[in-house]
Amino acid sequence: MLLAEHEANPSTFTAADVHDEMTTFLFATFENYVVLSNALYMLSRHPPALVKVQEEARRVLHAGGKGGGEGGVARLAEIQELVYSQSVVKETLRTVMGTMTWRVTEAPHLLTLPGEGKEGGRDGGREGGKPVCLLPPGTSVIVPMVALHRREAYWQDPEAFRPERFLEGEKDGGREGGREGGRGDPMAFVPFGLGTRRCLGYRFALDVAALVIAMVVDTYDIESGEEGADNEVEWTESSFNWYVKDGLFLRLTPRQV
Repeated sequence: MLLAEHEANPSTFTAADVHDEMTTFLFATFENYVVLSNALYMLSRHPPALVKVQEEARRVLHAGGKGGGEGGVARLAEIQELVYSQSVVKETLRTVMGTMTWRVTEAPHLLTLPGEGKEGGRDGGREGGKPVCLLPPGTSVIVPMVALHRREAYWQDPEAFRPERFLEGEKDGGREGGREGGRGDPMAFVPFGLGTRRCLGYRFALDVAALVIAMVVDTYDIESGEEGADNEVEWTESSFNWYVKDGLFLRLTPRQV
């Protein structure tokens, strides 16, 4: 499809555009594996959350004897019943997954600091901001997602792994996690980018990740760390990304259900 578009409109969709889109696909595929392994690690460190995912998986995957002894789903609607599993994926993306998104200005843009306004004076109000500088066309603007996802102005106890925050309603003056954003602001949670260039497959990625996690924890109990080693891992940051230093190890034990 990309090549066909390039051949039909080579001046507006260049060979460089094709290259950039394919590079994005390759990196996105790698990130899916990282999301799954990190989510399983976080579940291993938070047993109550692991139990909730296992209970949900048992209810959804085995309803009516689907899939025989192994369980399964037959329709998209069934995958979307894995609401807690998906919240685990989102909370993993928020807490231990960090990257950046960037845009290049096409026209002059006035950059302002957050001000008061309709958000009730909270840091992040979109009106009444103080002008800082004028960004000329062609300026690269980098948005560090890891900074947004851990900002106390948007998230209660931002260092805590708490998937329930994406399921809860009004709390502490704002809908934390509502609309996939912290305290009512959808721009506080942007793991797949934002705007018109948001990842086209973000819904698919969330659904597949939730399904895979549910299937794994339905079959195995998850523990972290190598045998006889300290189970804690060390996270490090590089170029706005979080990484596990020295690798991530998990032990999967068949469940006796």
